[in-house]
Amino acid sequence: MTSEIERKFLLPELPEFATSLRFTDISQGYLHLGEDSEIRIRKKGKRYFQTIKKGSGLSREETEIILNRKQFLNLWKLTEGARIEKTRASLDYQGHLMEFDIFQGNLNGLKMVEIEFKDQQAAAEFEVPAWMGPEVTYDPRFKNRELATSPIKPDEIPFKIEEEKDKYVVGSILALRKKGKWNVVTITSKNKQRVIFPKGQSEENMSAPEVARMEAIEEAGAEGQVWGNPIMIPYETESVTNWLLFPIEVRKLNRSWEEKSIRSRSVTPIETAIERPDFDYIHTAIEHLQLLLRGKKNQEFASVSS
Repeated sequence: MTSEIERKFLLPELPEFATSLRFTDISQGYLHLGEDSEIRIRKKGKRYFQTIKKGSGLSREETEIILNRKQFLNLWKLTEGARIEKTRASLDYQGHLMEFDIFQGNLNGLKMVEIEFKDQQAAAEFEVPAWMGPEVTYDPRFKNRELATSPIKPDEIPFKIEEEKDKYVVGSILALRKKGKWNVVTITSKNKQRVIFPKGQSEENMSAPEVARMEAIEEAGAEGQVWGNPIMIPYETESVTNWLLFPIEVRKLNRSWEEKSIRSRSVTPIETAIERPDFDYIHTAIEHLQLLLRGKKNQEFASVSS
């Protein structure tokens, strides 16, 4: 049994260096899908495997068994309705295994890249290159098991953030370092029934990071700097299904702000926030923030006013 630690990103386009890689056809199907476990079989080129996975998110346990062709074909019959077809190319990228996946069939148009790490610290310290799109490590819709059984429509995905603004709402994950410890800044929804992060519709004349900063100021009175790629998680409305969340280092909390009269603001230690049940709606975003903060090399920021 091994521990699989990986991060997953959408790909607007294959980077130029990847176009010359050798891609291998992969067919995989699922024999069992539990709440926190799965059993799949896979044909990769002329090799056959059965894999058992446990866990979710960044780190999962994995056990792999080699099959022969006859075993694979007998089991393949049992996976109807839970299959994926794709091509994959792999390479070493800065000491990490990087895998490019181009999906086929009803997922035609979907491209993703996965990076495997030796440990969580290496995953945290990974510097995301500019050619990668939104991170979907924590988005359940992009797990292979979900793609096999409830495939997302590629034309609903914002691969190119600044060119597909009608496909998402913009939000910000607010991180505040105060008295030597990291905190999460949250607000309540307008009816004060849910704990959320600031969010808003994309703006035609503003970039997505600029909108994230604007919403943080208007809804939470939080001024700061965007850093890193956004993560994408589901946002369920009739017109938009994606929520792009940009991490923001909060430098200043204003005493008064535009929406103070209709929202409450809270500052919560990140270790506490990750455990609070009323934070469930934004739990995956906080988990991602925790990973990013673990990898930050420069821990010194401007003093915070509150």
